[in-house]
Amino acid sequence: MSRRKSIITALSATFTTAGLVVLGAGLTSPAQAIDPLPSTDKMYVLSCPEGTYDGPTSTFTLFYNDLTTPLNSMQLFSVDPVTAEATPIGDGSGSNVQITTGSSSWSSSCGSEPAWNPVTQTAYFGAQLYENGSSSRFLMTLDLETGESTAVGEFTGFVPGTDDCGSDFQSLAIGSNGAAYVFDSNACLYSLDLATAQLTYIGGGANGAAGRYYPQAWSLNPATQVWQALDNEDEFLSSVDVTTGNLSTSGPTVTFDGPYDPQSLEFDSLGRGWVLNEESAPGAPIATSNLYTLDPASGDVTLVAEPFTDADGPFASSALLITRPATELANTGLGSSTAWMWSTIGASLLVAGIALAVARRRQA
Repeated sequence: MSRRKSIITALSATFTTAGLVVLGAGLTSPAQAIDPLPSTDKMYVLSCPEGTYDGPTSTFTLFYNDLTTPLNSMQLFSVDPVTAEATPIGDGSGSNVQITTGSSSWSSSCGSEPAWNPVTQTAYFGAQLYENGSSSRFLMTLDLETGESTAVGEFTGFVPGTDDCGSDFQSLAIGSNGAAYVFDSNACLYSLDLATAQLTYIGGGANGAAGRYYPQAWSLNPATQVWQALDNEDEFLSSVDVTTGNLSTSGPTVTFDGPYDPQSLEFDSLGRGWVLNEESAPGAPIATSNLYTLDPASGDVTLVAEPFTDADGPFASSALLITRPATELANTGLGSSTAWMWSTIGASLLVAGIALAVARRRQA
């Protein structure tokens, strides 16, 4: 056998063996029911008081954890996406801590689903704040290092009476380009100025016009650039046209283990959905929020954990946040995307090995 043929034979065997090994590793990588978040993404939740509100004293009777250590309202936690174990950041704004806006002081109550601005790397959410027995909805920013919330301003610009629109904030979402949008309680869509909390009506009003309900949880899927929503009644994943405010009337069916009550819908950098669903039993002493992953193509959900837990015990939340980089880098950790990568490399090596074997035989 010539030296050239010996080299080709050796290379063919090497590439073929390496291809089979790498391909096998890719195909047998554990298809985890719950992959971790991409390494560039982070998960957070905000606590929310639930119970009896005393307007004159601006205090709540909380039952959002084990009843022995009440949580402050809008307490920020970082979350392990595999176990739902939560680590507190700061001590929250607290139901007895005042947030000052102008000449008024408001006590904090409850944070809605946050939204992440990947352009400015800033977290926002809508909060219901109270002052002397009255309440209003404010746009808030959230410092993920300290856990502190800061009021931008009260939402203004609702158009009740137009196209069956409502007069109250319902849900917030921000796109990859930093554009922000708000749905009101009757499914009317507005653009939002993040510097002033001023709303500009776009359209919609599907709740009154077509018997639809308001999007209770919605977000932009960065992988597909499609806005998707879960509303408060229809158990399917709809799409949202942010130029008109229209929602699709059909989509993948979404069914949770418990009652259907999605509070937050977030997408990671790979386009996988994460849902926070309220599943408290009637009369239960402790509220329950369960974390699910969501396949946006099929609507299939997988329970991650129930409920959230910290050092003091279980607690519930209605506000889930996933942060991602401005460039929305691909996942660099193990998971389905890594398995696909190794499978592709293995297949390429295998093809190269076979090609070399064919070339050797032709020279024989």
